[in-house]
Amino acid sequence: MNIDFKRISILSLLLAGLVLFNACNEDGEMDGGDPPAMPPASSMSPDFNYFDEGGDESGRVDVVNSWVYAATNVTVYSAILGSTLIVPVTAYKVALTQDVTFDADLGLWIWAYDVNVGAHGEFAVKLTAEIQGPDVIWTGSISKAGVFEDFVWFEGTSAINGESGSWTLYESFANPTPWLSAEWEKSDVDGKANVTFTVEKEGNSLNSSISYTASATGDFNRSVVIVDTHADNTITVDWHSVEKNGRVKSAAHFQDDAFHCWDSQLHDVDC
Repeated sequence: MNIDFKRISILSLLLAGLVLFNACNEDGEMDGGDPPAMPPASSMSPDFNYFDEGGDESGRVDVVNSWVYAATNVTVYSAILGSTLIVPVTAYKVALTQDVTFDADLGLWIWAYDVNVGAHGEFAVKLTAEIQGPDVIWTGSISKAGVFEDFVWFEGTSAINGESGSWTLYESFANPTPWLSAEWEKSDVDGKANVTFTVEKEGNSLNSSISYTASATGDFNRSVVIVDTHADNTITVDWHSVEKNGRVKSAAHFQDDAFHCWDSQLHDVDC
């Protein structure tokens, strides 16, 4: 059998050129294909607006115990995301609305933009995503002019299909130690998402956590479970995001293991 090595070599070169051509964009640069699926906003900032409702302070006098107790405890933990860690949380939420580019030399997807975080000022953000097999490595670097540059304020990993992952959020440029970690999952098919935030900062609340679950169906389509290690107490809160009714359970507060309910007007009712 005679093998024409010259023809095979030419064919190999043509195929290699075709692969390179398809991997390049119109400017002749290497293209990373489609960017990875970004973790959902809820993986860093669940929607706790429900607990801001209930009217003004005078109106809340009539709301009595159950909803107020639930709201108070959820607010304490969500305040970590809404105040102490507002810069990295806001920076990531804004990233979800930004355009992305691919750096062929670094092999990174890059979101670069500025963000204003109210009284905290203006920040320059660079979020990168590196695909490593079935995983995506996320790094959120934040700079503040004249103060610090490229501080990694948050980082994490996610499955390339965007259905699960984790985050680590650091306290601040002045104290770059882990403050909070997050483990999250979501399923568009089942219409369900959940995330658990765990306090990593040394102190009375170390290893305390708040878990948030949202679903598309059920008598209660939202749920929060708070584990308070300092008080050795677990608080479970379920509610309906549209109907507004809900229930709360806390052995330390109510001195029983039963749920305590409220109606759509946030008034206490029998469960």
